[in-house]
Amino acid sequence: MNKINIILLFIFYFHNCKDSNNDTNENSINEIEYQNPVKSESKNIKHSIETLKKEYCFKSIQIPNNSFIKRSKSKEDALKEFKYIFREKDQGDFGNLKKIKLWASNNEWGKIHSFHYDWWMFPSDRSTSGYKMKFAFDKQLLKELLKDKSYIDDYLEGVRLVLLAWGWDLKNKKFIDNPHPDQKWDSYSIRLLKIIYSLILLEQVSEYDSVCKFVIAIIKRDHKGIPYEDKGDWKLINIYAEVKERLKKKL
Repeated sequence: MNKINIILLFIFYFHNCKDSNNDTNENSINEIEYQNPVKSESKNIKHSIETLKKEYCFKSIQIPNNSFIKRSKSKEDALKEFKYIFREKDQGDFGNLKKIKLWASNNEWGKIHSFHYDWWMFPSDRSTSGYKMKFAFDKQLLKELLKDKSYIDDYLEGVRLVLLAWGWDLKNKKFIDNPHPDQKWDSYSIRLLKIIYSLILLEQVSEYDSVCKFVIAIIKRDHKGIPYEDKGDWKLINIYAEVKERLKKKL
């Protein structure tokens, strides 16, 4: 065998080995992706949240002087006041986390439906019809809020109980079995909108995914369109983008 044939044989052998290694690597990657579909889905949902937050949150925000931020001497005082209102401050006919927990434990789901509490239960950077910008967050204060794990846990408990009042299991992402007569969707669309928006703002991936699935389940069950879209103070916020995409794909 001459030198040229030896060289050609070596090249052929090396090329086949390389292709074999590539096939092995590709198979390994596909196998990993197949074994971890939840991780892949979670990554996509996180990207969706980040995109929506970048596009719609903190746009031309002006915090008025009567806001809880401006009234406070420091950001620490502002957060302390906000958390107190959120968790337990008695404001008469208004709800808070303490009251919602009590109503849920007593099966008084109708009270969760009818009482008002959205302004401090579901943080926002936007104006509302009730309090305008009084409880609106700015970027700096929101960053501080995100550092407080005990607050995030309490916030998610509030979301869980409101969804439970609508007959939805937030953790398992499905309708509950044998609901109480008052555990039902009450068409309180603006509250649903604010919950989704706050989940985007606070970057809560799994819970955001669950509420999107709740919206899709309601649409399919009731044969109606997306609730409360492009109306009122929130008309510029297309936070149902993820829901629309999933409906398009028939997920």
